[in-house]
Amino acid sequence: NVNDSGIYGKAFEIGVKSFLNLNKGNSKHVSAKGKHDVTFHGMTFEIKSNCGEINDNINTNNYVIYTMDNRTECYKPYNARVLTVEQFKALFYGLGLVRTKTSTSGAVKTTIQSYKNSKKKSQALARALEQFETLEQFASKH
Repeated sequence: NVNDSGIYGKAFEIGVKSFLNLNKGNSKHVSAKGKHDVTFHGMTFEIKSNCGEINDNINTNNYVIYTMDNRTECYKPYNARVLTVEQFKALFYGLGLVRTKTSTSGAVKTTIQSYKNSKKKSQALARALEQFETLEQFASKH
């Protein structure tokens, strides 16, 4: 649906799954909330991009696959970065890019703060992500 604001995030998730699992299994579907996004060689992964929510179920995964630019990386998912859950949370909290907000239903949500409106924040995040392996590097070792 072209009116879907999350279209590129969903395309990125499907691209990552297809890259890791060679289009097998649920590679062509977005995972339901609360479920692991993808399993690869017995390891579970949360797939995150841009400024999404950080849910509690992230802690049930071994790794996080992340990109700052899902619009581009949905076509090149192998360029995304792979971090442990601890590294992911430490990175975003360390850069001051995590905030909590209350939804209209009253639920408190933890989210990645927007960095696209700040060249300084965007550059700091990009530099920090460079220290982590790409998905292609990670997959070739496992």
